[in-house]
Amino acid sequence: MPKLLIVDDEETIRVGLTSMVNRLLPQWEVVGSCEDAEQAWEQVKSCAPDLAIIDIGMTGMSGLELALRLNKERPEINKIMLTGYDKFAYIQTALRAGATDYLLKPVQRDELVNAFAKVEELLIERNRQSKLLLEKTVLEWTMTKKDESLILLERLLDGEGLLDEDVRYGIILRFQYRNDPEADSRRVESPEAYWMADYEKSHRGLLKTVDVVLSNVCEMTFVAGRELSELKDWLECTEQAPDGKTPRWAPFGYGEPTEDLRQLPSAFRQAQEMLYRSIQPLDESNPDEETVRINRLAVAIEMNDLKAVNDLLNLWRRDLGQSSERHPVWMFGRLIRFVAFFVGLQATRMPSALLTEMNADITRLSGQLLFNGDPVTLLSTIDQFIEKVAQIKPDSFDERKIIGKVKEMMRREYGNPDFSLEQAALRVHLNPTYLSELFKETTGRKFIDYLTDIRLDEARRLLLETDMRMYEVCSSVGYTSSKYFSTLFRKKFDVTPTMYRDGPVLETD
Repeated sequence: MPKLLIVDDEETIRVGLTSMVNRLLPQWEVVGSCEDAEQAWEQVKSCAPDLAIIDIGMTGMSGLELALRLNKERPEINKIMLTGYDKFAYIQTALRAGATDYLLKPVQRDELVNAFAKVEELLIERNRQSKLLLEKTVLEWTMTKKDESLILLERLLDGEGLLDEDVRYGIILRFQYRNDPEADSRRVESPEAYWMADYEKSHRGLLKTVDVVLSNVCEMTFVAGRELSELKDWLECTEQAPDGKTPRWAPFGYGEPTEDLRQLPSAFRQAQEMLYRSIQPLDESNPDEETVRINRLAVAIEMNDLKAVNDLLNLWRRDLGQSSERHPVWMFGRLIRFVAFFVGLQATRMPSALLTEMNADITRLSGQLLFNGDPVTLLSTIDQFIEKVAQIKPDSFDERKIIGKVKEMMRREYGNPDFSLEQAALRVHLNPTYLSELFKETTGRKFIDYLTDIRLDEARRLLLETDMRMYEVCSSVGYTSSKYFSTLFRKKFDVTPTMYRDGPVLETD
């Protein structure tokens, strides 16, 4: 409800205008009635009116001076000037002071209604522009993380009273398109605009929602509220259309609510990962075939089998093209499934050197689905993705080079008691089991045996060349138990560490 402030030094005028507005314009709320400009200024600061009706000829600070001050410090407030003289000079002065209109005393009902209609049009346009600016700013900060976007977002939210300490913010992403073979099979529907409107009306804790259409099938919603814990329960009920008849496939994802606007980009990434994880296979004639292919592709990527990956990608691409010919909407579902598979692998941080090489292209691919929902364009983007994968050179994750890196790692980390096969696998983006097999195949020795030899050879050097105490030598080569260290040392060199230091010892290779 827009708010009105009346400023006039005559009480009868103030009372009369209040009565007329309440009767003729019930959509407006009179939030203040002031007899002078100083009192009006205090009211402006406390109640932030959308419109002020101001008498030009007040004593003290004149109405014109108040209007000029509002122009400078509160330009968002509209102004209608009151005057008792129908003279061009007064009218011209009022308009120069930034008034949207003027009214002659005594105020006529039709003139009052017409003047308010002009202001309401301005408010509608202002709200539209503010909404567009807020949508643009939320999108820019979430996507680009530019400092100026964050500053503007904070200012816009502060102007709406949404920058309090107890306000939380969140990001929701949602896919939406029809999945009904009996419906129009040649068309993919756009998202349903402002789909959270009903929830916003019924839930008092939700203070603001800003919907940004990212593409013709994906919508982002920025939410601000004092209580967002019930939001998840409501989201899980949105897969059914409002009419209760038309099923919609509407996977969604959301980020953890945050009190810090700087965390919105992270919330967006969380929402994106959850969105892709929520995507399920469509009910097609043979879903098992796709599931088998997905499992094979996941194994090939984890095993860094570039040839198998390229073969499976080309096979999947062929099937996508055939789906396009059979049913466009089903094809779009499979396109989403294709992208979701790779984003899912990326999100799980699968230990694969090949996946690491693919990550940049996966990020570009997932962005295309969010920001360009056109199936033809997306299919072209998938083609480009497959071509990029085909251009990856095996040398970039050559197994011999990987084992060389692991050996160097052992020589650096032998003194770290926590260093393990799992740690090494994580650093070279390989599955621990696969790294263990690859290490033995390449070197002819087990990982732990190779690491133990490095540690014990270094211990032997320290025993001969330093005066370090036994427990210090033990700790320096990565062992926390002196007894275990001594057992390993004796097994390798046929003597205890103490006997080796005391010598003489006949050394053998």
